[in-house]
Order: sequence, then C-alpha cells, then structure tokens
Amino acid sequence: MYVIIKERNGGLDMKPIHLSIHSKLEDYLESHGYQAPTTIQSSVIPLIREKQNILFISPTGSGKTLSYLIPILESINPKLEQTQALVIVPTRELAIQVRDTVRSFEPVTDIQCSVLFGGSNPKSQKEVLKKHVPILVITPGKACELIKTKKLKTEHLSYLVFDEADLLTNKERYRDSEDIVSSLSSQPQMIFCSATKTPKLEAFALNLQLKIIETEEKKNDNIEQSFYRVEESEKYHRLRQILEKEQIFHALIFVRTKSKATRLAQKLTDDHIPAIAFHHDLDKEKRKKVAQMISQNKPLLLVTTDIAARGIDITNLPYVIQYDAADSTETYLHRIGRTGRKNKGKSIIFFTEKEEELKQTIEHKYQVKLKKKKKNDDEKVVKKKKKKKHTKNIGKRHKKK
Repeated sequence: MYVIIKERNGGLDMKPIHLSIHSKLEDYLESHGYQAPTTIQSSVIPLIREKQNILFISPTGSGKTLSYLIPILESINPKLEQTQALVIVPTRELAIQVRDTVRSFEPVTDIQCSVLFGGSNPKSQKEVLKKHVPILVITPGKACELIKTKKLKTEHLSYLVFDEADLLTNKERYRDSEDIVSSLSSQPQMIFCSATKTPKLEAFALNLQLKIIETEEKKNDNIEQSFYRVEESEKYHRLRQILEKEQIFHALIFVRTKSKATRLAQKLTDDHIPAIAFHHDLDKEKRKKVAQMISQNKPLLLVTTDIAARGIDITNLPYVIQYDAADSTETYLHRIGRTGRKNKGKSIIFFTEKEEELKQTIEHKYQVKLKKKKKNDDEKVVKKKKKKKHTKNIGKRHKKK
C-alpha cells in the first residue's frame, strides 16, 4: 500500500501540528528548539503508535530519526532490563549519531542506549550485551553475528528499525538484512526509513508487506545548484580556485573512493588548505576528532565518500562540492540535501563531458536548471581583488608622503 504525502516548505519549517507527544518529551523538544513536527513526523508517528509495519521515504534533513524515536521512547519500559528496540544502521558513524540522539533524551526518559559495530572491543561488547539496554543501535554484520550465535537476545524485542534502509538492502548487505529479519525469536514491529527508494528496497518492503509512506520530492529552492564543465585533469585546479574565491572553510567535498578522499585531502593540506579525509578506514582517533569538530559546529573541509557521509550531520552546512559527480540522480539528491536545511546553501558539481547525460537526467527528473559556471569567472574575480588591494596600497603610500 502506498501513501503519498505533500511536503510543505520542504518539510523543515512547518506550521504547528498537534501530535499529543508525551508531555516530558514535548517539553524537552521545545526547550531544544523544536517548534513543530515536520510533515513526515506528523504522518509517521501516529502509524508507529498504531503498531503498523512501515517503510517511509523522506528527504535528508526532514526529521526521519525523530519520526521513529519519539514513539519508541514513549512506549519503551526503562525498568524492563531487556533489549526492546533494535536499530540497524549501515555505518558506525550513523550508529553513534543515533545513540547520542537517544542519550540526549535520557534525562526525561531514563532510557539507556548502547552501540555495537564491527571491530568493537570484545570486552566492551560483552559488557553491552550483559546490560540488556532497552535500545541497541548496531550495524548489520554485527547484528547477524550476535543473533545467530544467540549472544543477542531478541525475545522481548518490540521494534526492529532499519535506518538508511536503501543501503541496508543493497547488493552487499541484502543477505544480512534478510538473515536478521528471519532469525529473530520474536515478531517485532518493523520500521524502515530512507531518503532514497531503490528497487531492491521496494521489493524488500513489499515482501515484508510494509506500508510505504513517501513524501513528494522537495524542490530544494533553498539551494543554489551550479556546475562546472571540466576535464578530469583540471578538477583540482578548479577546486582550489573555488575554495579561494568564495573563501570556503566549511564544506563537504564528495569523491567516489576512499583512496581518492585520502589523496585529495592531503593535497589540499599540502597547499595550505586544511582538509580531512573521512571514510571507513580512518583510525579511531581521527574519527573521534572529526565527530568532535562536527558536534562543536567548527568549520572544516571534509573530503568524503557517499557511504561514510551517511553518518555525518553537520548543522548549517553552507556548501556541498561534488568533486566526482554522483553515480545516480538519487545520490545527487542525497548529497545536496546536506546543505540548505535552514539557511541558503550552495551545491557545486564538476561534470566531465561523458557525464552530460547525468546532468540532463537530474534537470529533467527534479525540474531544475543547473547554473553553468564559466571557467574564467574565477580568474576575473581574483584579478579584481588583486587590483583593488594594489590600489589601496598605493593610496596608503601616497598618504605617507
């Protein structure tokens, strides 16, 4: 069953809708700046309360995490020392992000939450499993391993959540997700959510007879979308010019591979433009540093892959730069959705000649005209700035005389 919901103002700046949220949660949300539920929250929260199994599709930044967390936090019993909600996420970064969101409510809910992922310290893992925390956030491979070996007890599970479900049902993780669902020793309510609906995700959801809730694509009117036509060999030169011209210190720069992220970040840093590569092979200390900078909303240039970026939530990000073009229209939309959430944002993408078809498809599908940037625009601006500075210096010297 499909339900299509119209977004109002991109699903971000909504008129108040009464949801009768638990008073403690409502007071806490209001004290942290949440004025009203988004479109998707208003539609999904009542369905979860009604114990319906659902898949909901809504853009990045529309409030998907709170859509499932609010009704779960309302119904979970903190005194029952059993895992009652299992949240499956594709990356450790997203796992930590969801855990921290749950923990932020702990002062008013008394509900504890822990996280487990591949590479977790065995001793720490044992302690987490021994606690039987009400909400456990976990990556799919680790969930499969622990459920199959019966180290993770699921008898009292009330909720099974698949966050970023498009990635959890892709070619690499499809089997793990199937195994998780089929290996449970209970029949929990199933909640799937994603910003992107893929054929595999849709098939997975229909097979489980999930009700599909989908918001219409938002127009991203708050984002200036532009592109440069470039040769592969001139991308770096163009990127440097843009960073210097627009004085960009805070941006996500997308590339296709981990090795490229590492090389590009290092090259920028060597050229006195501090940048950090962010991907799954990053060591623990660097990951911690990046997470800390993001939580403190410090300016940073983060060179990242698409999968790694799923665990990043940067407030008021002004720029998204697609050094490597997205591999699909859905990925393009996911990338630009990182900016323009509250304030105006800018998306810049580099297209090579062979990627012309992708550009045309994006424009047709999302009814948008990407603004073409001329290659000499940057040179003109740089020359003007230099000329202006030179004139000022002459004036100062003349005054001294």
